Amino acid sequence: MTTQQAFNIFDDVWRCYNLSKNAMNIAKGAALGIATGVIVGYAGSKMMKKNPKQMKKSADKAMHAMGELVSGVSAMFK
Repeated sequence: MTTQQAFNIFDDVWRCYNLSKNAMNIAKGAALGIATGVIVGYAGSKMMKKNPKQMKKSADKAMHAMGELVSGVSAMFK
């Protein structure tokens, strides 16, 4: 085996290793996102059953604040 062939094999192994690490990070992120969504959905449904009027009011305030934030950030980039 020549040195060039050894480097090629090492490069292939290293590339596969990096791809598997990236795939694992993507899988971890997706699992974390799903778990967070389930928890937030469960908590939201419990709160909605308790006092739906107050929940809707709070959600409206949060959406309004988020809209102002996005508007402010976009104004900074102009």
